[in-house]
Amino acid sequence: MAKRIKVLKLFGLTKVEILDKLKEKGYAVDGFIVREAALDAEIVILELGNNCFELAEAVRKLFGKYAYSTSGQTLAEAVAEKLFEKKKVLSVAESLTGGMVAAKLIEVSGISKFFREGIVAYANEAKVSRLGVSEDTLKKFGAVSSQTAIEMADGLIAEGAEVAVSTTGIAGPTGGSAEKPVGLVYFGFAGNGRTYAERQIFTGNRQEIRNKSTNYALFNLFLLLSAIK
Repeated sequence: MAKRIKVLKLFGLTKVEILDKLKEKGYAVDGFIVREAALDAEIVILELGNNCFELAEAVRKLFGKYAYSTSGQTLAEAVAEKLFEKKKVLSVAESLTGGMVAAKLIEVSGISKFFREGIVAYANEAKVSRLGVSEDTLKKFGAVSSQTAIEMADGLIAEGAEVAVSTTGIAGPTGGSAEKPVGLVYFGFAGNGRTYAERQIFTGNRQEIRNKSTNYALFNLFLLLSAIK
């Protein structure tokens, strides 16, 4: 009987953490191929016959909220599927990611129905003029802050989006400080009746930090959309 392949996608776990969890639950890890990059990971499940699909569902349950797809979707594809399902209009405001979040989403066919706009507001002046971020907020808390991330996301909602995500941070290698180190990123998420910020510190070079930030924004956007009734 030929082997079937099922691809389970996870976010936020390393290859070592995934393999350790599988071993802990008694799975023979030689039946899995695990790959990870920029906080995004996939488990390729190799199994004979229909057992592959049963095994994939068991593994998905094992990893809970970290699992976002059992069909090998990218993060952007998983977000797009939720946008289509919930019929919500999305806008994106980016600083350090420089359009990477929007670019990932635009790779998905049909996304134009629910993707309104992506704004790269890199300079403070752009955050004020394009997104309505308060100058007082920027002076008091700085561009890299939870307050600025929230106001960036709220600015998108004010312009017609139903769901929004924003990114602002320090990708390095320069620009960091003891208070705000390189790798510090704030995300703003708006939708489902509230706006909130997430704070992360990522390691790596400039591109690695930007890649991790992009994937973090997409995964948490997926969670936000999933929670909408």
